[in-house]
Amino acid sequence: MKKRNTVLILGIASIIILASVQVFIIKGIWKQRNEMFALRY
Repeated sequence: MKKRNTVLILGIASIIILASVQVFIIKGIWKQRNEMFALRY
């Protein structure tokens, strides 16, 4: 039971880390796109 709980916690933690990394990458892309639009117009 304890081993399953640790596996579950590790899985949830990895999912949270992946989601936060994706949000960080998307924010960086949005910033770059906004800068490109500012340069274009």
